Amino acid sequence: MTRRLTSLAAILAAAALGPACAEGGEPTPLCPEGSLVAYEGHDYCVVALPIIETGFHCPPELPFASDGGDFRVCSGGGALGDEAVAAIGAMAGFGPGDAKIDIVLVVDNSTSMCGEQTALASAAIDLAGELSRLDIDARVAVTTVDMLCAVDGLNIFSARGVFNTVAAHAFPPACQYTETVACRDDGMCADALGDGMWACRGYQSDVCLENPNGSTNTSCRRRCTTDAECQAFLLDDRAICQKLSANALDWGCIVPPPTEGCDGVPSTGKPWVERPHLNELRCLASVGVNQESRCFKYEQGLAAAWAAIEPLGPNAVQSSEFLRRDAHLALLIVSDEDDCSVAPGETIADDDYETCALLPTVTDGGPLVEPAEIAQRFIDLKAPDGREVFAVVAVGDSLAEGDAQRDAERDAYVDAKSSERTCYQQSYICEGPLGKSDWGRRYEQFVAAFGDDGAMVNLCGRSAIDGLVTTFIGKLEARLGR
Repeated sequence: MTRRLTSLAAILAAAALGPACAEGGEPTPLCPEGSLVAYEGHDYCVVALPIIETGFHCPPELPFASDGGDFRVCSGGGALGDEAVAAIGAMAGFGPGDAKIDIVLVVDNSTSMCGEQTALASAAIDLAGELSRLDIDARVAVTTVDMLCAVDGLNIFSARGVFNTVAAHAFPPACQYTETVACRDDGMCADALGDGMWACRGYQSDVCLENPNGSTNTSCRRRCTTDAECQAFLLDDRAICQKLSANALDWGCIVPPPTEGCDGVPSTGKPWVERPHLNELRCLASVGVNQESRCFKYEQGLAAAWAAIEPLGPNAVQSSEFLRRDAHLALLIVSDEDDCSVAPGETIADDDYETCALLPTVTDGGPLVEPAEIAQRFIDLKAPDGREVFAVVAVGDSLAEGDAQRDAERDAYVDAKSSERTCYQQSYICEGPLGKSDWGRRYEQFVAAFGDDGAMVNLCGRSAIDGLVTTFIGKLEARLGR
Protein backbone atom coordinates (compact mmCIF):
# COMPACT_ATOMS: atom_id res chain seq x y z
CA MET A 1 0.00 0.00 0.00
CA THR A 2 1.36 3.41 -0.97
CA ARG A 3 1.18 5.91 1.86
CA ARG A 4 0.75 9.49 0.75
CA LEU A 5 1.54 12.24 3.26
CA THR A 6 -0.18 15.61 3.00
CA SER A 7 1.17 18.83 4.45
CA LEU A 8 -0.98 21.30 6.33
CA ALA A 9 0.42 24.11 4.18
CA ALA A 10 -0.70 22.40 0.98
CA ILE A 11 -4.19 21.85 2.33
CA LEU A 12 -4.56 25.42 3.50
CA ALA A 13 -3.21 26.74 0.22
CA ALA A 14 -5.77 24.72 -1.70
CA ALA A 15 -8.57 25.88 0.55
CA ALA A 16 -7.58 29.46 -0.18
CA LEU A 17 -8.16 28.88 -3.90
CA GLY A 18 -11.87 28.53 -3.31
CA PRO A 19 -14.26 25.83 -4.54
CA ALA A 20 -13.31 25.74 -8.23
CA CYS A 21 -15.35 22.60 -8.81
CA ALA A 22 -16.93 21.71 -12.11
CA GLU A 23 -20.63 20.98 -11.69
CA GLY A 24 -20.39 22.52 -8.16
CA GLY A 25 -18.34 19.61 -6.81
CA GLU A 26 -21.34 17.30 -7.02
CA PRO A 27 -21.43 13.82 -8.58
CA THR A 28 -21.61 13.95 -12.38
CA PRO A 29 -21.67 11.32 -15.15
CA LEU A 30 -17.87 11.65 -15.29
CA CYS A 31 -17.62 11.19 -11.49
CA PRO A 32 -20.85 9.43 -10.41
CA GLU A 33 -19.63 8.38 -6.92
CA GLY A 34 -17.67 11.45 -5.88
CA SER A 35 -16.97 15.11 -6.61
CA LEU A 36 -15.62 16.46 -9.88
CA VAL A 37 -12.95 19.09 -9.18
CA ALA A 38 -11.21 21.44 -11.62
CA TYR A 39 -7.60 22.15 -10.62
CA GLU A 40 -4.98 23.95 -12.73
CA GLY A 41 -6.98 23.42 -15.91
CA HIS A 42 -7.74 19.72 -15.47
CA ASP A 43 -10.66 17.74 -14.10
CA TYR A 44 -10.28 15.27 -11.23
CA CYS A 45 -12.71 12.87 -9.61
CA VAL A 46 -12.40 12.78 -5.79
CA VAL A 47 -13.96 9.85 -3.95
CA ALA A 48 -14.20 9.23 -0.17
CA LEU A 49 -12.46 6.18 1.28
CA PRO A 50 -15.56 4.25 2.46
CA ILE A 51 -16.84 4.25 -1.13
CA ILE A 52 -13.44 3.18 -2.44
CA GLU A 53 -13.40 0.13 -0.20
CA THR A 54 -16.72 -1.13 -1.58
CA GLY A 55 -15.00 -1.90 -4.87
CA PHE A 56 -14.77 1.52 -6.49
CA HIS A 57 -12.72 1.91 -9.68
CA CYS A 58 -11.70 5.17 -11.29
CA PRO A 59 -13.82 6.03 -14.37
CA PRO A 60 -12.30 5.16 -17.79
CA GLU A 61 -11.85 8.85 -18.65
CA LEU A 62 -9.82 9.41 -15.43
CA PRO A 63 -8.12 6.05 -14.89
CA PHE A 64 -5.09 7.01 -12.78
CA ALA A 65 -5.56 6.73 -8.98
CA SER A 66 -3.64 8.70 -6.32
CA ASP A 67 -4.60 8.19 -2.68
CA GLY A 68 -4.80 10.83 0.04
CA GLY A 69 -5.49 10.18 3.72
CA ASP A 70 -9.28 9.87 3.43
CA PHE A 71 -9.89 9.90 -0.31
CA ARG A 72 -8.76 8.91 -3.80
CA VAL A 73 -8.11 11.28 -6.68
CA CYS A 74 -8.75 9.95 -10.19
CA SER A 75 -6.91 11.75 -12.96
CA GLY A 76 -6.37 11.48 -16.68
CA GLY A 77 -2.67 12.31 -16.81
CA GLY A 78 -0.90 9.85 -14.51
CA ALA A 79 -0.13 9.67 -10.79
CA LEU A 80 -0.04 12.94 -8.88
CA GLY A 81 2.42 14.31 -6.33
CA ASP A 82 1.50 14.60 -2.67
CA GLU A 83 0.92 18.36 -2.74
CA ALA A 84 -1.40 18.15 -5.73
CA VAL A 85 -3.35 15.34 -4.07
CA ALA A 86 -3.67 17.39 -0.88
CA ALA A 87 -4.78 20.49 -2.78
CA ILE A 88 -7.37 18.65 -4.83
CA GLY A 89 -8.63 16.81 -1.76
CA ALA A 90 -9.02 20.10 0.15
CA MET A 91 -11.09 21.54 -2.72
CA ALA A 92 -13.39 18.53 -2.42
CA GLY A 93 -13.80 19.07 1.31
CA PHE A 94 -11.09 16.82 2.75
CA GLY A 95 -9.17 19.00 5.18
CA PRO A 96 -7.16 18.83 8.39
CA GLY A 97 -10.23 18.59 10.57
CA ASP A 98 -11.27 15.31 8.95
CA ALA A 99 -8.56 13.14 10.56
CA LYS A 100 -9.87 10.54 12.97
CA ILE A 101 -7.99 8.24 15.31
CA ASP A 102 -9.08 5.48 17.67
CA ILE A 103 -6.67 5.05 20.59
CA VAL A 104 -6.38 2.02 22.86
CA LEU A 105 -4.41 2.69 26.04
CA VAL A 106 -3.21 -0.46 27.83
CA VAL A 107 -2.16 0.07 31.45
CA ASP A 108 -0.31 -2.39 33.68
CA ASN A 109 -2.51 -2.89 36.76
CA SER A 110 -0.05 -4.81 38.93
CA THR A 111 0.68 -3.49 42.44
CA SER A 112 4.02 -1.96 41.40
CA MET A 113 2.31 0.50 39.04
CA CYS A 114 0.92 3.06 41.50
CA GLY A 115 3.32 5.88 40.66
CA GLU A 116 3.03 5.30 36.94
CA GLN A 117 -0.76 5.41 37.05
CA THR A 118 -0.80 8.65 39.01
CA ALA A 119 1.57 10.20 36.48
CA LEU A 120 -0.47 8.77 33.60
CA ALA A 121 -3.69 10.32 34.87
CA SER A 122 -1.99 13.72 34.87
CA ALA A 123 -0.41 13.17 31.44
CA ALA A 124 -3.81 12.16 30.05
CA ILE A 125 -4.89 15.79 30.42
CA ASP A 126 -1.96 16.85 28.23
CA LEU A 127 -2.79 14.16 25.67
CA ALA A 128 -6.37 15.42 25.48
CA GLY A 129 -5.10 18.95 24.94
CA GLU A 130 -2.70 17.93 22.18
CA LEU A 131 -5.38 16.00 20.30
CA SER A 132 -7.65 19.03 20.50
CA ARG A 133 -4.85 21.33 19.33
CA LEU A 134 -4.33 19.17 16.26
CA ASP A 135 -8.07 19.21 15.55
CA ILE A 136 -8.15 15.40 15.46
CA ASP A 137 -11.38 13.53 16.02
CA ALA A 138 -10.02 11.16 18.67
CA ARG A 139 -11.72 8.34 20.52
CA VAL A 140 -9.79 6.86 23.48
CA ALA A 141 -10.44 3.68 25.48
CA VAL A 142 -8.44 2.05 28.28
CA THR A 143 -7.88 -1.56 29.25
CA THR A 144 -5.43 -3.45 31.45
CA VAL A 145 -2.77 -6.14 30.97
CA ASP A 146 -4.86 -8.68 32.91
CA MET A 147 -6.03 -11.57 30.70
CA LEU A 148 -6.75 -14.12 33.43
CA CYS A 149 -9.23 -12.55 35.85
CA ALA A 150 -12.86 -11.85 35.03
CA VAL A 151 -14.59 -8.50 35.44
CA ASP A 152 -16.79 -8.73 38.54
CA GLY A 153 -17.93 -5.12 38.98
CA LEU A 154 -16.72 -5.16 42.58
CA ASN A 155 -12.93 -5.32 42.60
CA ILE A 156 -12.08 -5.94 38.94
CA PHE A 157 -13.45 -3.53 36.37
CA SER A 158 -11.18 -4.15 33.39
CA ALA A 159 -9.68 -7.46 32.30
CA ARG A 160 -9.48 -9.67 29.21
CA GLY A 161 -9.58 -6.60 26.98
CA VAL A 162 -12.76 -5.13 28.46
CA PHE A 163 -12.60 -1.32 28.48
CA ASN A 164 -12.35 0.37 31.86
CA THR A 165 -15.11 2.71 33.09
CA VAL A 166 -14.29 2.97 36.81
CA ALA A 167 -11.59 5.28 38.15
CA ALA A 168 -9.44 4.23 41.09
CA HIS A 169 -9.73 6.63 44.02
CA ALA A 170 -7.19 4.94 46.29
CA PHE A 171 -4.28 2.54 46.16
CA PRO A 172 -3.31 -0.27 48.56
CA PRO A 173 -0.50 -0.10 51.16
CA ALA A 174 1.93 -1.54 48.61
CA CYS A 175 1.77 1.88 46.91
CA GLN A 176 3.12 3.79 49.90
CA TYR A 177 6.31 5.75 49.23
CA THR A 178 9.56 3.79 49.47
CA GLU A 179 13.27 4.25 48.84
CA THR A 180 15.36 1.38 47.51
CA VAL A 181 17.83 0.48 50.26
CA ALA A 182 19.58 -2.77 51.16
CA CYS A 183 18.19 -3.28 54.67
CA ARG A 184 17.77 -6.02 57.24
CA ASP A 185 15.80 -3.92 59.73
CA ASP A 186 14.40 -0.46 60.37
CA GLY A 187 17.66 0.68 61.89
CA MET A 188 19.47 0.25 58.60
CA CYS A 189 16.82 2.44 56.97
CA ALA A 190 17.37 5.13 59.60
CA ASP A 191 21.12 5.00 59.06
CA ALA A 192 20.78 5.22 55.29
CA LEU A 193 18.02 7.84 55.11
CA GLY A 194 18.70 10.03 58.09
CA ASP A 195 15.74 9.58 60.47
CA GLY A 196 13.63 6.96 62.18
CA MET A 197 10.49 7.41 60.04
CA TRP A 198 11.31 4.43 57.86
CA ALA A 199 10.39 0.74 57.91
CA CYS A 200 12.46 -1.96 56.18
CA ARG A 201 10.41 -3.98 53.72
CA GLY A 202 11.15 -7.19 51.81
CA TYR A 203 14.04 -8.63 53.79
CA GLN A 204 14.42 -12.42 53.44
CA SER A 205 18.08 -13.19 53.99
CA ASP A 206 21.43 -11.54 53.49
CA VAL A 207 22.02 -13.49 50.28
CA CYS A 208 18.79 -12.03 48.85
CA LEU A 209 19.58 -8.40 49.63
CA GLU A 210 21.14 -7.85 46.22
CA ASN A 211 20.60 -9.63 42.91
CA PRO A 212 23.47 -10.76 40.65
CA ASN A 213 22.94 -7.76 38.34
CA GLY A 214 23.24 -5.32 41.25
CA SER A 215 19.53 -4.58 41.72
CA THR A 216 18.24 -4.53 45.29
CA ASN A 217 15.32 -6.53 46.67
CA THR A 218 14.59 -4.57 49.84
CA SER A 219 13.29 -1.05 50.41
CA CYS A 220 12.44 1.39 53.18
CA ARG A 221 8.82 2.56 53.49
CA ARG A 222 8.18 6.13 54.65
CA ARG A 223 6.10 6.16 57.83
CA CYS A 224 3.92 9.09 58.91
CA THR A 225 1.37 10.37 61.39
CA THR A 226 -0.19 13.32 59.51
CA ASP A 227 -0.89 14.42 55.95
CA ALA A 228 1.24 17.51 56.51
CA GLU A 229 4.29 15.33 57.18
CA CYS A 230 3.86 13.56 53.84
CA GLN A 231 3.24 16.78 51.95
CA ALA A 232 6.37 18.34 53.38
CA PHE A 233 8.47 15.25 52.72
CA LEU A 234 7.22 14.57 49.18
CA LEU A 235 6.83 18.26 48.27
CA ASP A 236 3.36 17.48 46.97
CA ASP A 237 0.16 19.02 48.35
CA ARG A 238 -1.79 15.96 47.18
CA ALA A 239 0.10 13.59 49.49
CA ILE A 240 -1.69 12.01 52.43
CA CYS A 241 -0.78 9.78 55.36
CA GLN A 242 -2.59 6.57 54.52
CA LYS A 243 -4.12 4.94 57.60
CA LEU A 244 -5.89 1.77 56.59
CA SER A 245 -5.68 0.22 60.07
CA ALA A 246 -5.40 1.26 63.70
CA ASN A 247 -1.76 0.15 63.77
CA ALA A 248 0.47 3.20 63.31
CA LEU A 249 3.29 0.96 62.12
CA ASP A 250 1.29 0.39 58.93
CA TRP A 251 0.77 4.07 58.14
CA GLY A 252 2.62 5.43 55.15
CA CYS A 253 2.81 8.35 52.73
CA ILE A 254 0.99 8.04 49.43
CA VAL A 255 0.00 10.34 46.57
CA PRO A 256 -3.52 9.29 45.53
CA PRO A 257 -4.51 9.39 41.87
CA PRO A 258 -6.00 12.70 40.60
CA THR A 259 -9.50 11.29 40.15
CA GLU A 260 -11.65 13.89 41.87
CA GLY A 261 -15.01 14.05 40.12
CA CYS A 262 -14.43 10.75 38.31
CA ASP A 263 -17.65 8.99 39.20
CA GLY A 264 -19.70 6.72 36.96
CA VAL A 265 -19.21 5.95 33.29
CA PRO A 266 -17.82 8.52 30.83
CA SER A 267 -20.12 11.29 29.68
CA THR A 268 -20.25 9.62 26.28
CA GLY A 269 -22.39 6.85 27.76
CA LYS A 270 -19.87 4.45 26.22
CA PRO A 271 -16.69 2.89 27.68
CA TRP A 272 -14.45 5.45 25.96
CA VAL A 273 -14.01 9.21 25.75
CA GLU A 274 -14.13 11.49 22.74
CA ARG A 275 -14.42 15.20 22.13
CA PRO A 276 -15.65 17.28 23.86
CA HIS A 277 -15.06 14.94 26.83
CA LEU A 278 -11.41 13.99 26.25
CA ASN A 279 -10.39 15.40 29.63
CA GLU A 280 -12.21 12.47 31.23
CA LEU A 281 -9.37 10.26 30.00
CA ARG A 282 -7.60 10.92 33.33
CA CYS A 283 -10.44 9.00 34.97
CA LEU A 284 -10.26 5.96 32.71
CA ALA A 285 -6.44 5.85 32.87
CA SER A 286 -6.57 5.32 36.65
CA VAL A 287 -7.36 1.63 36.43
CA GLY A 288 -6.16 0.81 39.97
CA VAL A 289 -4.16 -2.28 40.85
CA ASN A 290 -5.33 -5.88 40.97
CA GLN A 291 -4.39 -7.78 44.11
CA GLU A 292 -6.40 -10.89 43.25
CA SER A 293 -3.55 -13.39 43.44
CA ARG A 294 -5.97 -16.22 42.71
CA CYS A 295 -6.22 -15.08 39.10
CA PHE A 296 -3.78 -12.23 38.37
CA LYS A 297 -0.62 -14.18 37.60
CA TYR A 298 1.30 -12.30 34.93
CA GLU A 299 0.97 -9.42 32.47
CA GLN A 300 -0.25 -9.91 28.90
CA GLY A 301 -0.38 -6.39 27.50
CA LEU A 302 -0.18 -7.34 23.83
CA ALA A 303 -2.85 -10.01 24.08
CA ALA A 304 -5.09 -7.61 26.00
CA ALA A 305 -4.73 -4.90 23.35
CA TRP A 306 -5.77 -7.35 20.66
CA ALA A 307 -8.60 -8.84 22.74
CA ALA A 308 -10.03 -5.34 23.18
CA ILE A 309 -10.62 -4.76 19.47
CA GLU A 310 -10.40 -8.14 17.74
CA PRO A 311 -13.42 -8.07 15.40
CA LEU A 312 -14.41 -11.69 16.03
CA GLY A 313 -12.85 -11.99 19.48
CA PRO A 314 -14.26 -12.12 23.01
CA ASN A 315 -15.21 -8.43 22.88
CA ALA A 316 -16.60 -8.34 19.35
CA VAL A 317 -19.49 -6.02 20.23
CA GLN A 318 -17.12 -3.62 22.00
CA SER A 319 -14.82 -3.69 18.98
CA SER A 320 -17.58 -3.02 16.44
CA GLU A 321 -18.89 -0.07 18.45
CA PHE A 322 -15.49 1.44 19.15
CA LEU A 323 -13.56 1.08 15.89
CA ARG A 324 -14.34 3.42 13.00
CA ARG A 325 -13.44 2.32 9.50
CA ASP A 326 -12.28 5.79 8.51
CA ALA A 327 -10.09 6.28 11.60
CA HIS A 328 -6.42 5.61 12.18
CA LEU A 329 -5.51 3.35 15.11
CA ALA A 330 -3.05 3.92 17.95
CA LEU A 331 -1.85 1.54 20.66
CA LEU A 332 -0.30 3.10 23.76
CA ILE A 333 1.05 0.75 26.44
CA VAL A 334 2.50 1.51 29.88
CA SER A 335 4.04 -1.34 31.88
CA ASP A 336 6.91 -1.83 34.31
CA GLU A 337 7.13 -5.52 33.39
CA ASP A 338 7.60 -7.22 30.04
CA ASP A 339 4.80 -8.77 28.03
CA CYS A 340 3.92 -12.41 28.62
CA SER A 341 1.16 -12.99 26.07
CA VAL A 342 0.45 -16.68 25.72
CA ALA A 343 -0.29 -18.21 22.33
CA PRO A 344 -3.68 -19.92 21.84
CA GLY A 345 -3.72 -23.39 23.35
CA GLU A 346 -0.56 -22.81 25.39
CA THR A 347 -0.16 -22.54 29.16
CA ILE A 348 2.48 -21.39 31.63
CA ALA A 349 3.46 -23.36 34.71
CA ASP A 350 3.24 -21.77 38.16
CA ASP A 351 7.00 -21.86 38.57
CA ASP A 352 7.42 -19.68 35.48
CA TYR A 353 5.10 -16.83 36.49
CA GLU A 354 7.91 -14.54 37.67
CA THR A 355 10.05 -15.12 34.59
CA CYS A 356 7.46 -15.89 31.93
CA ALA A 357 8.58 -13.07 29.61
CA LEU A 358 11.91 -14.89 29.21
CA LEU A 359 10.20 -18.02 27.89
CA PRO A 360 10.57 -18.79 24.17
CA THR A 361 7.86 -18.13 21.62
CA VAL A 362 5.93 -20.86 19.86
CA THR A 363 8.37 -20.52 16.96
CA ASP A 364 11.09 -21.87 19.25
CA GLY A 365 8.88 -24.41 21.02
CA GLY A 366 7.73 -22.15 23.85
CA PRO A 367 4.29 -20.89 24.93
CA LEU A 368 4.49 -17.20 24.00
CA VAL A 369 3.10 -15.56 20.90
CA GLU A 370 5.52 -13.70 18.63
CA PRO A 371 5.29 -9.91 19.25
CA ALA A 372 5.63 -9.23 15.52
CA GLU A 373 2.69 -11.55 14.85
CA ILE A 374 0.43 -9.52 17.12
CA ALA A 375 1.68 -6.31 15.49
CA GLN A 376 0.76 -7.69 12.08
CA ARG A 377 -2.78 -8.37 13.26
CA PHE A 378 -3.27 -4.67 13.98
CA ILE A 379 -1.68 -3.65 10.69
CA ASP A 380 -3.87 -6.07 8.76
CA LEU A 381 -6.93 -4.83 10.64
CA LYS A 382 -6.57 -1.31 9.25
CA ALA A 383 -4.96 -2.10 5.90
CA PRO A 384 -8.30 -2.49 4.05
CA ASP A 385 -9.27 0.97 5.26
CA GLY A 386 -5.98 2.52 4.15
CA ARG A 387 -5.34 3.75 7.68
CA GLU A 388 -2.17 4.04 9.74
CA VAL A 389 -1.45 2.11 12.94
CA PHE A 390 0.75 3.73 15.60
CA ALA A 391 2.31 1.89 18.55
CA VAL A 392 4.14 3.66 21.38
CA VAL A 393 5.11 1.93 24.63
CA ALA A 394 6.59 3.14 27.91
CA VAL A 395 8.56 0.21 29.34
CA GLY A 396 11.84 -0.34 31.16
CA ASP A 397 15.30 -0.69 29.65
CA SER A 398 18.92 0.00 30.53
CA LEU A 399 19.68 3.66 31.14
CA ALA A 400 23.23 3.26 29.81
CA GLU A 401 24.15 5.70 27.05
CA GLY A 402 26.58 3.47 25.16
CA ASP A 403 25.51 0.38 23.23
CA ALA A 404 28.12 -1.87 24.83
CA GLN A 405 27.14 -0.94 28.39
CA ARG A 406 23.44 -1.20 27.55
CA ASP A 407 23.89 -4.69 26.11
CA ALA A 408 25.92 -5.74 29.14
CA GLU A 409 23.20 -4.56 31.51
CA ARG A 410 20.56 -6.37 29.48
CA ASP A 411 22.54 -9.60 29.59
CA ALA A 412 23.16 -9.24 33.33
CA TYR A 413 19.44 -8.65 33.90
CA VAL A 414 18.46 -11.78 31.95
CA ASP A 415 21.05 -13.89 33.79
CA ALA A 416 19.86 -12.66 37.19
CA LYS A 417 16.15 -12.90 36.37
CA SER A 418 16.48 -16.47 35.12
CA SER A 419 18.47 -17.66 38.15
CA GLU A 420 17.23 -20.74 40.00
CA ARG A 421 17.31 -18.76 43.25
CA THR A 422 13.74 -17.49 43.60
CA CYS A 423 14.60 -14.16 45.21
CA TYR A 424 16.85 -13.29 42.26
CA GLN A 425 13.77 -13.45 40.02
CA GLN A 426 12.85 -10.05 41.48
CA SER A 427 15.72 -8.54 39.46
CA TYR A 428 14.95 -5.38 37.51
CA ILE A 429 16.94 -3.55 34.86
CA CYS A 430 16.42 0.08 35.89
CA GLU A 431 14.94 2.41 38.47
CA GLY A 432 13.60 5.89 37.85
CA PRO A 433 11.42 8.53 39.50
CA LEU A 434 8.35 6.31 39.13
CA GLY A 435 9.94 3.12 40.45
CA LYS A 436 11.63 -0.05 39.21
CA SER A 437 11.13 -1.67 35.83
CA ASP A 438 11.93 -4.92 34.11
CA TRP A 439 13.32 -4.89 30.59
CA GLY A 440 10.42 -4.61 28.12
CA ARG A 441 12.18 -6.65 25.45
CA ARG A 442 9.03 -8.11 23.87
CA TYR A 443 7.35 -4.71 23.80
CA GLU A 444 10.37 -3.31 21.96
CA GLN A 445 10.07 -6.10 19.40
CA PHE A 446 6.39 -5.23 19.05
CA VAL A 447 6.88 -1.53 18.26
CA ALA A 448 9.79 -2.32 15.93
CA ALA A 449 7.33 -4.14 13.66
CA PHE A 450 5.57 -0.80 12.98
CA GLY A 451 8.69 0.87 11.56
CA ASP A 452 8.55 4.66 11.77
CA ASP A 453 5.07 4.47 13.31
CA GLY A 454 6.37 2.66 16.42
CA ALA A 455 8.44 3.91 19.33
CA MET A 456 9.61 2.95 22.81
CA VAL A 457 10.05 5.35 25.77
CA ASN A 458 12.16 4.23 28.75
CA LEU A 459 9.86 4.13 31.76
CA CYS A 460 12.85 4.74 34.04
CA GLY A 461 13.70 8.00 32.34
CA ARG A 462 12.83 11.38 33.77
CA SER A 463 9.28 12.46 32.82
CA ALA A 464 8.74 9.13 31.10
CA ILE A 465 4.94 9.32 30.95
CA ASP A 466 5.08 12.83 29.52
CA GLY A 467 7.57 11.40 27.02
CA LEU A 468 5.01 8.79 25.97
CA VAL A 469 2.56 11.57 25.11
CA THR A 470 5.04 13.80 23.29
CA THR A 471 6.49 10.86 21.34
CA PHE A 472 3.06 9.73 20.21
CA ILE A 473 1.96 13.24 19.25
CA GLY A 474 5.21 13.68 17.32
CA LYS A 475 4.54 10.47 15.37
CA LEU A 476 1.01 11.61 14.69
CA GLU A 477 2.06 15.03 13.45
CA ALA A 478 4.75 13.60 11.21
CA ARG A 479 2.54 10.95 9.64
CA LEU A 480 -0.60 13.03 9.22
CA GLY A 481 1.22 16.17 8.08
CA ARG A 482 0.05 18.37 10.95
